[in-house]
Amino acid sequence: MITTGDIKKLAQYLTETLKDVFVTKEEFKALDGKIDKLQTSVDGIAASNNTFNQERLANTNRTDKLETWAKPVGNKVGIPFRP
Repeated sequence: MITTGDIKKLAQYLTETLKDVFVTKEEFKALDGKIDKLQTSVDGIAASNNTFNQERLANTNRTDKLETWAKPVGNKVGIPFRP
């Protein structure tokens, strides 16, 4: 039969054996802070990427408009337009 002493010994053994496997509250708080900083960095990169994509789309539209304007102008002045 298992006694209270056996349970205490088992608990002590598990505590000593598994102390490197589980993090302490202090270690967890430090990791949580690092994760928050990483999340902030990733959010910043995502926002920057979104802005870049919007600007690229705007520039593509602007270029398309200029090309559609340049083709007939080039034909009128005798200079073929080659994009």
